Amino acid sequence: WNADAVEKREFAGKKAKLAAAELGKLSRRVSGKPVNFNAICHH
Repeated sequence: WNADAVEKREFAGKKAKLAAAELGKLSRRVSGKPVNFNAICHH
């Protein structure tokens, strides 16, 4: 395991969670429809 790669992965994961949370807030505010979080997480 490369520690640098792990750090990057964790950082990307945190960013993805934050982005998902923001999108969730926006989507609830705008349309009330659920967001497809899987599409976000796999990028």
